Amino acid sequence: MLVNVVFDEEEHVFDIINVPSFVANDIENVQQMFFSWLYDEESNNHNYWKFTNGLKSCAYGTEEFVDWINNVHLVNETGEKAKIIKKFPNKLDNNIPTIYF
Repeated sequence: MLVNVVFDEEEHVFDIINVPSFVANDIENVQQMFFSWLYDEESNNHNYWKFTNGLKSCAYGTEEFVDWINNVHLVNETGEKAKIIKKFPNKLDNNIPTIYF
């Protein structure tokens, strides 16, 4: 099932991903689980931590979200995996679920 992943308030910068339907039907909760995992400094040593002038932050986008869905959220699932369908398409499809990063 397709999902818009939007990066700006004006909805000009976005990607389209395909995820299993049970993920798409709960996409906002899945997004919150991703953010909780992403910013868990105590138990999570992923490669998305960045250090700039001694300050720690996370750098992430659609690729990291899809990677997390496939390798963390769906780690025990077989079958359909998440994938990026289109990077920076021209027009937002309002007929599919949308999440905002």
